[in-house]
Amino acid sequence: MVAMNPLFDRVKSAREYAACVAEAVEGKGRAEVIAEAASLLSARLSETAYAWAAQIALADGKVLPGEHKFLSDIRKALKVHGVLAGKINAVAAILNRSK
Repeated sequence: MVAMNPLFDRVKSAREYAACVAEAVEGKGRAEVIAEAASLLSARLSETAYAWAAQIALADGKVLPGEHKFLSDIRKALKVHGVLAGKINAVAAILNRSK
């Protein structure tokens, strides 16, 4: 996903980037990590971040209850309106159709 997203076009190594992120969030709870990340994003990039999260959650064609809760938590932290989130989810589902 990092290779496909223009937000990460300056990242030279996805593996090194992932290791750096893992180190930065180590020992923090999920809510703390989400809140910290959300505070660093503009409203426009918050929508983009939610879209990428939805795309990843739907990569296997379904959203499990835990993934649904995670998307809901992210949506609220990023202040993405529910109607927009629904549209994003619909597009992510379309993009991940396998048949």
